[in-house]
Amino acid sequence: LPAQELGSSLPAIGVALLQAKAHEALAQYDEAAGLLRPIRERFQRDSSASVAELTAGAEVIVLLARLEGRPAADYRLALRLLEAAIDADPLAWEPRLVQARLLADHDNRADAGALLDEVFALNPRCVPAWETAARWMIRNGFDRGAGAAIDRLEHAAPTHPAAARLRVRRALRSGDFEGATSAAQRLEALQPDAPTTLALLAANAARSGDSETADEYLRKSDEKHPEHPRAPRAIGEALRWAELLEEAEPYLREAIRRQPNDAQPRLMLGSMLMEAGRLGAARAELAQATRLNPFDSAAANTLALVEQMLTWPTIETENFVIRYPPGPDAALARDMPEVMERVFDELSALFDYTPDRKTQIDVMPDVESFNVRVAGRTEIGVQGILAVCTGDVIAVSPPRVGASTTGGYHWGNVLRHEYVHVITHDLSQRRVPRWFNEGVAKWAEELRRTFDDQTMLARALHEDRFIPFDRIAEAFGTDQIYLAYLQSAWMVDFLVERWGQDAIASMLLAYADKADDAEALRRTTGMDAEAFTAAFKRWAMNQVRSWGLQPVEQPEAIESLLTGGRETLSPDEATALARAARRDPRVLRRLAELALAQNNTDAERYLLRYAVARPTDPWPQRQLAALALRDGDTDAARGVLEWLDRHDLSDPRWAVELTRLHRDAGGFASALQSAKSALFREPYNADLRELAATVALQTRDLDEARHQLKALTSLEPDEPRHQERLDALRRLESN
Repeated sequence: LPAQELGSSLPAIGVALLQAKAHEALAQYDEAAGLLRPIRERFQRDSSASVAELTAGAEVIVLLARLEGRPAADYRLALRLLEAAIDADPLAWEPRLVQARLLADHDNRADAGALLDEVFALNPRCVPAWETAARWMIRNGFDRGAGAAIDRLEHAAPTHPAAARLRVRRALRSGDFEGATSAAQRLEALQPDAPTTLALLAANAARSGDSETADEYLRKSDEKHPEHPRAPRAIGEALRWAELLEEAEPYLREAIRRQPNDAQPRLMLGSMLMEAGRLGAARAELAQATRLNPFDSAAANTLALVEQMLTWPTIETENFVIRYPPGPDAALARDMPEVMERVFDELSALFDYTPDRKTQIDVMPDVESFNVRVAGRTEIGVQGILAVCTGDVIAVSPPRVGASTTGGYHWGNVLRHEYVHVITHDLSQRRVPRWFNEGVAKWAEELRRTFDDQTMLARALHEDRFIPFDRIAEAFGTDQIYLAYLQSAWMVDFLVERWGQDAIASMLLAYADKADDAEALRRTTGMDAEAFTAAFKRWAMNQVRSWGLQPVEQPEAIESLLTGGRETLSPDEATALARAARRDPRVLRRLAELALAQNNTDAERYLLRYAVARPTDPWPQRQLAALALRDGDTDAARGVLEWLDRHDLSDPRWAVELTRLHRDAGGFASALQSAKSALFREPYNADLRELAATVALQTRDLDEARHQLKALTSLEPDEPRHQERLDALRRLESN
């Protein structure tokens, strides 16, 4: 419309911006750019204008930069205009909102969040600001925050269609298939023919595996807005979130073809190609994304990492390709072939399924690189992530002790967990919800839950803080994520114990058949969610009793003796504790602590009783090991140390002590196995490598000795004695 017909309340720049946005929505990019270029030229010469004109002018420059693929100078100009607008009117929320959007689009989360907070302080019911916040949190996987922002938006404007659109996107991002379909139906009822509605309906259909319906919505969208990238981008994004990489790629490439100057789909495609192990193709897309959006730190970080990874060596086995940076990480990478091929055989037998292509393992050099590999930034906001599986590629953070590392952990157990995801993704056709995916992976681990984890589960059960079955999937996007992991694995334990191991396959096949959680559960168990939850809680209570973690109420006098910290008791107090010990494991531990403090001969008796009462608590086993070693009882010490080695996820000292005991007894083969077990926790520890090499030579296992000496040359390349030993080993073999 001519400017005068839109009313005098809008500045001419704002009118041109609205008209250009209308042209962009129709994929009429040349027409839109033609309207905006004179405005940019004006602000390049002179930035004097009203607050409204400065704000609209910044939006013009940002939109034009996206349409034309302009260099970074345009973004700097837009920021200058917005800063001038804020300086001119410190109470104006509009320029702050535009600036927040600009910074969020360039992955500057901290400054964007601060600006949005200022907008909400000035205008708490600002619908565009809540929409911006929700979209940004959905894009970055902050499910709970996105839900809260959408709720605030809906509260401010109950009939606004943005809330319905955002609920579809949020559900697609979190893998909530049922929620996505329900939200899509509400959106279709509200705005049946809107272009964004058609795009999201297409995305939901594609994510549900209904490609025909997805293409039909895409066709309808193209009929209304030919050549617009909105729908193929939405489909590609939804499939990319679901790690359906092969299916997502053509849609993202189509979105790029339709609007080649938009950096975001290129970044999505480049990151996805990296996750799929296609590094050369990833570099090409990421280079274009950084050219179009040079301030996007995720694009720049990911491109830099991909360029590094392209130079890394690889080790190829029958079923794996292991990529690693030169240097000390070679020691870990060379350990992996034997371990992972064994894992492949064991899991293929466990699930009666064999993947038909190789899985790539990317060994990252430090936490920052791992985080970039996972999320495009050097920090990802969730602590404790050791490895991730994306498609057929597993990225692992190094189990190294030192700066910028996670510290030691049992890398074999972690990679086993991640490889389960390769299998469950295949068997469910990528439709397995996260709770079941993680639960099955933990169920298949060699080293199961720790006593601390059992304590957390028992407390949640006693305090009635269990996550409801129909909320378990979304809990992974909240601060309940760790409890969600543990509870999911516990529910899988129950499922297998009650209905057998085939129940896992039944659930996965139901998901592949597009069943939701409730339907998959009904097909497998014959129960609805409520009945399953009730049965699970009864079973869980029995489990807690078997762990010795049932709640026991004691008289106040006994409770004070348990927590008082005293090392001596009166005869009456000791008698009272001994009586209370019959039903309360805590009392047994207190009695054991008192006996140890007094060097009392009753210590071992109480420790053994406590170990029976709480069979997975490592504390009594550690004390028993110390007593056995002190008394020279090597047989007892070996048994306890073996228990500790099987149950500790990160500490190599039990395996090291076992190695010493086996060597002293002449059991060199057992000593070598213990030395290798220690290296599962600290593969970068040169002392442990040297121990393993020495024991290997004592067993005449020259291949293993050579393996450990090569690892030492990677860990300590400036130490000449490692190469000297390798040379000596070669001479020994030649003789």
